[in-house]
Amino acid sequence: SSFQASAGGASYEGETVKKLDLLSNDEMNSHLLSSGMVAVIASEEDRDPIISNSSHPFVVVHDPLDGSSNIDANIPVGTIVGIYRNRYPRDPVANVLQKGRDMVAACYALYSLSTTLVLAVPD
Repeated sequence: SSFQASAGGASYEGETVKKLDLLSNDEMNSHLLSSGMVAVIASEEDRDPIISNSSHPFVVVHDPLDGSSNIDANIPVGTIVGIYRNRYPRDPVANVLQKGRDMVAACYALYSLSTTLVLAVPD
C-alpha cells in the first residue's frame, strides 16, 4: 500500500518514517489543536513541540501510530497518549518533559481484530 511506503525521512530516533506515520500524526495534531484545550503537543514524529495557546490547560505527548514499522507483518499497531497539566506556560519544553507521575491521564489504543483502549488516571 502507498501508506506503508517510506516518506523519505527518519524520525529523531532514526526510524524510517512512513506516510501513514505522517498522516496519523497530522490528524492527531489537528484534532488536538482544534479542541481548544491543548497548550502544547509533542509527538514522536515532530522534532519540536507544537505550541498552541499558553493559556490552554493541557499538554499532550503522543506516538500517533506506535508499531507502524510492523504493519507489513500484520502485527497490531496502537496509539500512545500522555496528558499533563499546563504547569509551565512560558516553557513548552519543560511542559512536555514533565515526570510520568504528574500525568493527568495516559492511554493506549490497540488496533487489531478488535480495538482496545486502556485508560489510566490517578486516584
